[in-house]
Amino acid sequence: MWRLIFIGLLIWLIIHFARQYFRQQQNKTDTAPKTDELTEAMVKCEVCEIHLPRTEAYQHNNRYYCSQAHLPKKDV
Repeated sequence: MWRLIFIGLLIWLIIHFARQYFRQQQNKTDTAPKTDELTEAMVKCEVCEIHLPRTEAYQHNNRYYCSQAHLPKKDV
């Protein structure tokens, strides 16, 4: 009888420590985001003054715009 209890306890301990180990490994990869992914330069539209990421903005003469409608008209 004691032999079955000992084997059951041993199996439970192995499963418990294996779960704990895998949770720690998963948390290490999940909680370490790269700083490049978190930060992006924000710019302000010259017309409506809304802030948006630089990658989504339209640039003309070193000024940023939120849409093509806000871009200055070409002089003829």
